[in-house]
Amino acid sequence: MRIRILTVGLVLAAAFAFAKPVRADARPPRYDLDGLCNSRALTPEGFSPETKAACVSAQGEALDAVRRVWPSILASIQDDCSYEAKTEGDGDYQVLEACLRAQIRQQQSDRSALTRPKAKAKPGSTPK
Repeated sequence: MRIRILTVGLVLAAAFAFAKPVRADARPPRYDLDGLCNSRALTPEGFSPETKAACVSAQGEALDAVRRVWPSILASIQDDCSYEAKTEGDGDYQVLEACLRAQIRQQQSDRSALTRPKAKAKPGSTPK
């Protein structure tokens, strides 16, 4: 009996050790904003401090928006949008925010489609 309990305990411990958590991350990923904004500020005419400042500001606003919704986002969506935000090198919070918004809209649309009552046929009409 004791060996059986020990074996079950080891199997459970191994399962938990190798299982991927399905719980969403509490914080959004960290991206290198200096690297991203410095590369965007390099123009054919040279480095543009105004472009860098605008980039840093836009990225900061996007990060704030992402932080507000991130804990409520499913882990699979977090992973997908994080991947999308890094497809061109440095992570981009504006891309991450746009992806999350699109996913949220899609979920809401899917939910409303499931709960929306079906349209009734008009009297005298034939169903298609």
